[in-house]
Amino acid sequence: MTLVDACMASSAAPVFRSIAVIGGTVTGSRASQAFVDGGLWANNPVLVGLIEALEMTSAGRRIEIFCLGTVPVPTGQHVTERDVDRGLVGWGFGGKAVGLSIDAQQFAYDHMARMLARHVSRDCRIYRFPSAAAPASLLPFLDLDDGRKEAVEALQQQAGSDVNMTNSACADLSNDAGQAICALLTSERVKPAGTAPRLGAG
Repeated sequence: MTLVDACMASSAAPVFRSIAVIGGTVTGSRASQAFVDGGLWANNPVLVGLIEALEMTSAGRRIEIFCLGTVPVPTGQHVTERDVDRGLVGWGFGGKAVGLSIDAQQFAYDHMARMLARHVSRDCRIYRFPSAAAPASLLPFLDLDDGRKEAVEALQQQAGSDVNMTNSACADLSNDAGQAICALLTSERVKPAGTAPRLGAG
């Protein structure tokens, strides 16, 4: 599987994009395989990353998970009496239900991973890269299927704001998460004995 194949498979969001059909190098067979976005079950993979790290490493090894997300979009909605009986059309033929499911999963997995990390018999740290709240002017450009030039430019501008926040956190010596992120990016910190490989999660 090539990097392009992996990107196509990981971005094949049902309803919004086509299913990714990858050649037979994935499983070793000649048959092609069909893939859809893993976000259907783990749009926030932090819990999956923690469980895999616990499985892959030996007892006692320290685990550090670094989470780098996308633009945090305001979630939830005000529901009036008129909105209760939505039906198929009101739910956008399933599209809005998928969005609601993804939002709930992202929130829940983050909390479950942190709760689990407190109860395993080793040092587990979960850090999330700083990110600024999306300004109102950015909201029209955050749809999954929006590839307009102005949408890309708006996202790049938001990324610049997030980079500035990360740099500020790294410069703050009292910010434990910032110092851990700085060490990850600069590789200046000497790994203590028994340190596990760092894992990235979205």
